[in-house]
Amino acid sequence: MDKIDEGILNELMDNPKKPFLTIAKKMQIAPVTVQARFEKMKKEGTIWGTTTIVDLSKIGFQGKAFLFITASQHYDQESTIKSLSEIPNIYLISEVIGKFDLLIIAVFHDITEIREIIKKIRNKKGIQKVEVSLNNNALFPLKKEYTEIKLFNT
Repeated sequence: MDKIDEGILNELMDNPKKPFLTIAKKMQIAPVTVQARFEKMKKEGTIWGTTTIVDLSKIGFQGKAFLFITASQHYDQESTIKSLSEIPNIYLISEVIGKFDLLIIAVFHDITEIREIIKKIRNKKGIQKVEVSLNNNALFPLKKEYTEIKLFNT
């Protein structure tokens, strides 16, 4: 990765729909260079795609739940995560290092729905404990200010 790739990534992180021509003009390089570098970064897996942030409150969701999972002693990570991913409204499952084994983020319409999600998680094989933190923000995946990350010093 060189300064050109970093510049292209910075521009796309600012606006994933920014035309290659606009990026090329700003960086003072040929549009075909931007396109070729973009395609190369996609092929290498540096860029996976773009994300649309949806305000789920506009379609009835009340908020997000952060569920901190402690796994039982002899849980099978792969089958537990696969099983958890089948529960509706869960959109992130991540293995973490620290006090907990997994972090799950789920969205919910109301308190009854999140209680049902938690109950389903607690009943899954391999789950010992679930701790919950609720947030009334229903943006998917996160607020824009949480996604503004400066990766390079350009």
